[in-house]
Amino acid sequence: MKQRRGIRVKAMRDKDTQLTRRGVLLAGTGAFGLAALASQATTAFAHNSEQSAISGMQGTDQEWKAVASVFNVEGTIVPGGVLLIELPRIDLHPTVFGVAVKPAIGFVTQIAFQHIAEQTIVKYQMVLLDSEVNPVLTALFAQNLQPRTTNFNALQNHFLELQPQVKFLHGTTIGDAVTIAKALRTALSQSKQPFQSSSPGTTGLANQQIASIIGGMEKISDSVLSVAVARNETICELGHVLKPTMQVSSMFNFQAIANGRAAVHGECILLPSEVDAVARTLRKHSFEVMAVHNHELFIRPLFYYLHSFSTGEPLTLAQYIRDALNQTNSRFV
Repeated sequence: MKQRRGIRVKAMRDKDTQLTRRGVLLAGTGAFGLAALASQATTAFAHNSEQSAISGMQGTDQEWKAVASVFNVEGTIVPGGVLLIELPRIDLHPTVFGVAVKPAIGFVTQIAFQHIAEQTIVKYQMVLLDSEVNPVLTALFAQNLQPRTTNFNALQNHFLELQPQVKFLHGTTIGDAVTIAKALRTALSQSKQPFQSSSPGTTGLANQQIASIIGGMEKISDSVLSVAVARNETICELGHVLKPTMQVSSMFNFQAIANGRAAVHGECILLPSEVDAVARTLRKHSFEVMAVHNHELFIRPLFYYLHSFSTGEPLTLAQYIRDALNQTNSRFV
């Protein structure tokens, strides 16, 4: 991983000198997919430290830097040329079914930026205490973000048996990236959201084995392993094709707990016809099914998000997750 101008670039590779098949598949197609591949290839095959880690993305570098600076954190350029801002709720100390979990397992405010022609489409998930929801919503509505119909797509639970109680606010907007970033920062300032990122850390898990069993792409944040699995469909919101890294992939977050076990929070993105089969498979393996709902109002095809939680031997949990995903039209790597 190299740094340039405060923005981290994650090369999706298994070895320092090899561009992986996972990175190629999730980078997508089109100009931004090619830009991401160029970035990864440059990082993988650089001959000296002076070579840019984000060549092929110079045109967006300054803008993404300005966006990240609004939130006072490093942004991460992920496959597809998407800028991801992650703000963990490190002020919370959550427990799920009595298990102490890190914010990275599912309590992270996430804001994803993707260029579309001369504008940017932005998708956001805010993690809010109950008392913060309406002050944030009032401030969000006051920002005059466009289109007005999607500033507020959903307000929901993702967890059962959770302490403290939080809600997840989802929205989508289109416009100038920096203007949107400032508006979202203003809204979030009505909460106690910390504006700082976390370091990767080490998981104590067999990261590559878990990702290989599930068939997804792995990353690490705050000692939590996340495995993302994209869909095979072309996904559009408000008429624009979304990259898989725009919060439209299934995600499974693993955290090591005592005695060689792990806790896992899963978020499966599913067609309506897949929900029942996935829920039944997860319950067969004693996963807690915690929620099923939409995150978007104007997405095609229509998708639902199913949240689940379990604890157990990590590789066994990974196999159970793969069993559930085998009921779907997921794009395995």
